[in-house]
Amino acid sequence: MADYSTFIALADRLIGKRGGAATWKKHVTDAVADPATPWLPGTAPPPVTYQCTILLLPMNYTMLQSTLSLLASLGYERGTNVPTGTEQALLSGSAPFTPELADTCLFADGRELKVLNVDRLAPDATSTVLWTIQFKV
Repeated sequence: MADYSTFIALADRLIGKRGGAATWKKHVTDAVADPATPWLPGTAPPPVTYQCTILLLPMNYTMLQSTLSLLASLGYERGTNVPTGTEQALLSGSAPFTPELADTCLFADGRELKVLNVDRLAPDATSTVLWTIQFKV
């Protein structure tokens, strides 16, 4: 198995240099019912938050092609259709959480966006180098 720690460190450095601070919110989707009143729907606990640095990418055709070329050069190829009304971002693989579709991200400008799609760049299926995340605007 290859060592991808150099690439993870590179992603950390570049995303840290160009990205911005954000608060990642992991929402618990399973509401817990009160045992005393099981016929009433339960309430979901508050989301668990993580501080992270995330790099928002402008979604224009040139940037999209550049990003896909970069990912293809790293051995990551996939067809993509970027829907209108989305924003794409990069998150380092060293983040202390796994992004999921039920999550949201609160950016420094006050916008809280819902995760629409998550792609993981993990060349050996165990070491995550970075996450490509699509947000619904």
